[in-house]
Amino acid sequence: MTRPKVALRKNKIDDAERFCEILNSMDKKYWPHPVPKDVEAEKQFLREQIKRINSGKEWGFTVIYNAQVVGVTGCMIDPSQGHIVRGGYFIDPAFQGKGIATAAFEKLAEIVFKNNKIKRIETQIFAGNTVSIRVVQKLGFSYEGTLQKSWKHHNRYHDMVVYAKVR
Repeated sequence: MTRPKVALRKNKIDDAERFCEILNSMDKKYWPHPVPKDVEAEKQFLREQIKRINSGKEWGFTVIYNAQVVGVTGCMIDPSQGHIVRGGYFIDPAFQGKGIATAAFEKLAEIVFKNNKIKRIETQIFAGNTVSIRVVQKLGFSYEGTLQKSWKHHNRYHDMVVYAKVR
């Protein structure tokens, strides 16, 4: 199956309103991070993220599909293991199920692996999130195990599955 045509561009402060809209429209069942309470909070997050990106500790990209901002993909370098990055993505619910996350995460992996220091991209996914698991499986990420009760979310402990791609 052909992947949809997506473009990645660096995140900008001006993206805050759209990101806030997307994050607040998503089902939070499998979203492990705090959702911005307002656009100003998202702008502050982006300012801090852009500093990390400029320092070489992180990659963060806006996902563009049909000339529209539809999500984000990115990853951070593990501070104790500089050859490993941990990545993820989010896509506007109105655009899910079209292969956009797969196409975007594939492009992210290509960009990250151009950095010769990076040998491994990994992601941790809620064990019940079969949609996200399928995304990384399509990209050839290997299942490495389940971290039992490793993430506290909504006052419950959840198992996370680890998938990785190694260069």
